[in-house]
Amino acid sequence: MQRKKWLWVFFSALVIALAYFGYMLTPRANILMENDYNNIGNMYIMPDIVQDGEYMYFIGLDAGLDTSGLCKAHKDDYDLENVEDLGGNIKKLFLYSNGVLYYVNGDDNDGIYSMDKDGKNKIKLTDMTCDELITFQNKIYFTGADGLYSMDYDGSNLELVYPQPVTNLFPYGSYLYFIQTYEDVRVKDVVMDQKRILRFCPNDHEMKDIGGRYVERFFILSDRVYFFDEKTLCYMGIDGGDILDIPEYYTHVDTMNFYGKYFIFSSVNKTIGTFAIDSETAEVKKISNNPYNFLLVLNDALFTEKGFLQFTGS
Repeated sequence: MQRKKWLWVFFSALVIALAYFGYMLTPRANILMENDYNNIGNMYIMPDIVQDGEYMYFIGLDAGLDTSGLCKAHKDDYDLENVEDLGGNIKKLFLYSNGVLYYVNGDDNDGIYSMDKDGKNKIKLTDMTCDELITFQNKIYFTGADGLYSMDYDGSNLELVYPQPVTNLFPYGSYLYFIQTYEDVRVKDVVMDQKRILRFCPNDHEMKDIGGRYVERFFILSDRVYFFDEKTLCYMGIDGGDILDIPEYYTHVDTMNFYGKYFIFSSVNKTIGTFAIDSETAEVKKISNNPYNFLLVLNDALFTEKGFLQFTGS
């Protein structure tokens, strides 16, 4: 229910901001660039809305509309005046990949399905359900209650590839990275769960512990792993090694996202505002004086609970 509440707040705030404030939140930095419109960053914050560079797709009920179906609107239709209801009973919407959308079907015991962007050609892939789903190396990978699964694009060759619950699936290079929770780890006199980043090789199932202790979320850009660990923004190399803190920022985990080569986040303490780190040069650009509770990257704009930041070119 919390996720649905945030999505309703998101759309309501968006409409109000556009109606009364227009472009007051226009960013101070130019970060408009060619982008593959990857939806992985949004999936960890709000798995109900995806993009393809031209349209945004979302679950109608979660946007306050009288439909549980897949809805489609042009990327510039921020006030949702011309919404097309494509039907269905969508529980979770993951990403646009391989020319189709992947989703959890509420009409069929929450099984995993794919469908075309016009809402047609619905194909059942498996009876299983999931919280996260990505495509990688001609396979679909998704999180089950008992571990990490893979299957072919048509749902065949279903396989349990890692028998431990994982989160934050992130493909990079020839590896799949994710967070695994280790329960009841003793650190000196304290026993608590640890959440560490692991690297998985699909070809030989080799596993490597990359690092972190209490990782809540991570992204990988330009051979750097950016992650939130023990309330601190950090980064390290893709093979692990030394972990470097970025102590001048206190980051809200639901603002960690990325756009092209930029790692984007809000800082609510010390250095306050919303920032974009160029992962290739390490240059930090301040794109808003305001910190936010969550950030969604949709097409070429950054949406917040207060409005939107339109990325601009030179």
